[in-house]
Amino acid sequence: MLNQVNDDFSFSGLKTSVRYFIEKNPEVTADNSRISDLCASIQAAIVEVLVKKTIRAAKRERLNCITASGGVTCNSALRASLHAACNANEMTLHLASPSICTDNAAMVGLLAEKIIEQGGAPPQLEDDIKSTWTIDATATKP
Repeated sequence: MLNQVNDDFSFSGLKTSVRYFIEKNPEVTADNSRISDLCASIQAAIVEVLVKKTIRAAKRERLNCITASGGVTCNSALRASLHAACNANEMTLHLASPSICTDNAAMVGLLAEKIIEQGGAPPQLEDDIKSTWTIDATATKP
């Protein structure tokens, strides 16, 4: 991913590779130290891509300040690597406090619960996504 000139952060290919690696090497799952090594390697790869692509985008756009929030921002390796990269590139870094870095899926689930509690109809599996949907807990989908 680092050689791609885009700013995409999709790790679906990495997840698929790990899945097939484990299927081909089932002995890895039987050894806690090997599982730990695999997980640490995956984390290191993801952090490297996130940090390098973020710094590259900031430089390209001539920005000197980076902000980050969301669930992944709780990851201590990512936070440390972002700090180091920003310091090395003389950029300012603002990270949201881990206490407010929640997972987007959790926020969407909570919003859905509130909409349903207020009488809104839950979406159906066959519903398409509409960019005009509001995210107001008192609203229902159009």
